[in-house]
Amino acid sequence: MVGHPVVRWVEDHSAPSRKADAKALASSLAELSDLFEDAGLVIVVEHCDEAGGVGPGEKEFLSLDDEITAVVDTRVHLTINWGRSVVESHDPGRPARQVARLADAGVLGGVMLSGAGPDVTQYGP
Repeated sequence: MVGHPVVRWVEDHSAPSRKADAKALASSLAELSDLFEDAGLVIVVEHCDEAGGVGPGEKEFLSLDDEITAVVDTRVHLTINWGRSVVESHDPGRPARQVARLADAGVLGGVMLSGAGPDVTQYGP
């Protein structure tokens, strides 16, 4: 016990890979956001590489459009994982456009920075 709140945000994903369902995500987030708000917490969904990108993805979750639809009527926010967005598109300018889109929709919760490249590293493909 530290005497004050130490967690403010809870990160989630629109998983599972290649099987995620936008309606199920929206329903879960609506239910959880009420519980979490009572505890003073905010849910943020990390947009990772979506299924059906231009190359093989690693996570292959929902599209950004589906995630926006799932959170738009909740208190949930979305973040862009910079590296994952490049993986899904092979376009280094895409994450900036996605960030602007989330800001315009009023659901931008933040930006995460991770790497993306053609080589396997100690951290994975």
